Amino acid sequence: MRTPVEDTILDCECWAVHFEERQVKMPHSYGYRARTRDMFSRDFRTKGHLNATTYLTVYKRGDFVDIKCNPMIHKGMPFKHYHGRTGVVFNVTPRALGVIVNKEVNGKIIKKRINVRVEHVKPSKCQKENKGRALINDTIKRSVRGEELHAKHQRCYESLPQDVKQSIMNKERVNLVRTPIQPRKGYICKLDEELTTIQPAPFSDLV
Repeated sequence: MRTPVEDTILDCECWAVHFEERQVKMPHSYGYRARTRDMFSRDFRTKGHLNATTYLTVYKRGDFVDIKCNPMIHKGMPFKHYHGRTGVVFNVTPRALGVIVNKEVNGKIIKKRINVRVEHVKPSKCQKENKGRALINDTIKRSVRGEELHAKHQRCYESLPQDVKQSIMNKERVNLVRTPIQPRKGYICKLDEELTTIQPAPFSDLV
């Protein structure tokens, strides 16, 4: 016959063995939307109803879009893996878009085709710089050749630097290749006072 103290000790030992066998690791929840508390939270001062621009934006096939899930709209929400990724539109429906997104699976990158509602996407700016630079180069080439400038080329020509416009007027060669940032130029620093050299004093043993 065991005493109550012995029963308590035996229960504690059994619970410890059971806990070691389970090897509980946190987190142990692997749901479809697990660990998305911060990912699917709205930004500061952006909560509330959606504006009309979300639904009036025109998307065409071949456009680049950024996938950003809106937790207020549960319909057509993509999987959490695609949140924050950029894809290409391959299909347009009345309320949703078909987007091609790259995904790494077992060391290989495959093209996934997903359907996402328009509330969870926005036009991407990944090609804004490239298209702007291409327009500037095309405007300069047309101006040097004396070709007709369309409305977009005229607006771009007005924003060109003054030295580039002067080169175009003089029919000079304009370098269209981007150059990296060059190191700072050297210069001579003139001092009004006499230069003083400071150096550490030699060590002398006090013993």
